[in-house]
Amino acid sequence: MITGEIAEKVEVYIMERLCENGGFCFYRLEEPNASDTYFAVLALRYLGVDFRNDRTIDFLKNMQRMDGSYSSIYSAYYCIKVLKLMGGARIRV
Repeated sequence: MITGEIAEKVEVYIMERLCENGGFCFYRLEEPNASDTYFAVLALRYLGVDFRNDRTIDFLKNMQRMDGSYSSIYSAYYCIKVLKLMGGARIRV
Protein backbone atom coordinates (compact mmCIF):
# COMPACT_ATOMS: atom_id res chain seq x y z
CA MET A 1 0.00 0.00 0.00
CA ILE A 2 1.21 3.49 -0.83
CA THR A 3 1.38 5.82 2.15
CA GLY A 4 2.51 9.29 3.07
CA GLU A 5 2.74 12.32 0.83
CA ILE A 6 2.50 10.34 -2.41
CA ALA A 7 -0.70 8.65 -1.26
CA GLU A 8 -2.20 12.02 -0.35
CA LYS A 9 -1.33 13.46 -3.76
CA VAL A 10 -2.80 10.46 -5.55
CA GLU A 11 -5.99 10.71 -3.49
CA VAL A 12 -6.33 14.41 -4.34
CA TYR A 13 -5.69 13.65 -8.02
CA ILE A 14 -8.44 11.01 -8.05
CA MET A 15 -10.96 13.04 -6.03
CA GLU A 16 -10.50 16.02 -8.39
CA ARG A 17 -11.98 13.78 -11.07
CA LEU A 18 -15.22 13.12 -9.17
CA CYS A 19 -18.10 14.60 -11.17
CA GLU A 20 -21.17 16.24 -9.69
CA ASN A 21 -23.40 13.27 -10.49
CA GLY A 22 -21.12 10.88 -8.59
CA GLY A 23 -19.18 9.23 -11.40
CA PHE A 24 -15.52 9.78 -12.20
CA CYS A 25 -13.97 11.09 -15.41
CA PHE A 26 -10.18 11.08 -15.65
CA TYR A 27 -9.97 13.62 -18.45
CA ARG A 28 -11.61 16.19 -16.16
CA LEU A 29 -14.85 16.79 -18.03
CA GLU A 30 -18.32 16.29 -16.67
CA GLU A 31 -18.57 13.03 -18.64
CA PRO A 32 -18.23 10.22 -16.08
CA ASN A 33 -18.24 6.60 -17.10
CA ALA A 34 -18.33 3.23 -15.41
CA SER A 35 -14.71 2.25 -16.09
CA ASP A 36 -13.20 5.50 -14.78
CA THR A 37 -15.44 5.19 -11.74
CA TYR A 38 -14.35 1.62 -11.12
CA PHE A 39 -10.64 2.39 -11.40
CA ALA A 40 -10.99 5.48 -9.19
CA VAL A 41 -12.74 3.56 -6.42
CA LEU A 42 -10.32 0.64 -6.73
CA ALA A 43 -7.30 2.97 -6.54
CA LEU A 44 -8.76 4.69 -3.50
CA ARG A 45 -9.15 1.27 -1.88
CA TYR A 46 -5.48 0.51 -2.54
CA LEU A 47 -4.67 3.80 -0.82
CA GLY A 48 -6.68 2.71 2.22
CA VAL A 49 -9.57 5.13 1.52
CA ASP A 50 -12.97 3.57 2.19
CA PHE A 51 -14.82 5.54 -0.50
CA ARG A 52 -18.60 5.27 -0.15
CA ASN A 53 -20.72 7.87 -1.86
CA ASP A 54 -24.48 7.73 -2.37
CA ARG A 55 -24.24 9.85 -5.53
CA THR A 56 -21.72 7.40 -6.99
CA ILE A 57 -23.96 4.45 -6.17
CA ASP A 58 -26.93 6.24 -7.76
CA PHE A 59 -24.85 7.11 -10.84
CA LEU A 60 -23.91 3.47 -11.32
CA LYS A 61 -27.38 2.10 -10.66
CA ASN A 62 -28.83 4.57 -13.16
CA MET A 63 -26.59 3.13 -15.88
CA GLN A 64 -28.70 -0.02 -15.75
CA ARG A 65 -31.81 0.14 -17.92
CA MET A 66 -35.27 -0.63 -16.58
CA ASP A 67 -35.23 -4.05 -18.29
CA GLY A 68 -32.02 -4.96 -16.43
CA SER A 69 -29.70 -4.50 -19.39
CA TYR A 70 -26.74 -2.16 -19.86
CA SER A 71 -25.44 -0.32 -22.92
CA SER A 72 -22.55 -2.80 -23.15
CA ILE A 73 -21.03 -5.77 -21.38
CA TYR A 74 -18.18 -3.49 -20.31
CA SER A 75 -20.51 -1.02 -18.67
CA ALA A 76 -22.27 -3.84 -16.85
CA TYR A 77 -18.96 -5.31 -15.66
CA TYR A 78 -17.58 -2.07 -14.26
CA CYS A 79 -20.87 -0.99 -12.70
CA ILE A 80 -21.38 -4.28 -10.91
CA LYS A 81 -17.75 -4.51 -9.77
CA VAL A 82 -17.66 -1.01 -8.26
CA LEU A 83 -21.11 -1.39 -6.68
CA LYS A 84 -19.84 -4.57 -5.04
CA LEU A 85 -16.73 -2.72 -3.80
CA MET A 86 -18.89 -0.02 -2.24
CA GLY A 87 -21.53 -2.34 -0.84
CA GLY A 88 -24.33 -1.02 -3.06
CA ALA A 89 -24.70 -4.02 -5.35
CA ARG A 90 -28.47 -4.29 -5.49
CA ILE A 91 -29.23 -4.50 -9.19
CA ARG A 92 -32.28 -5.43 -11.25
CA VAL A 93 -32.29 -8.90 -12.80
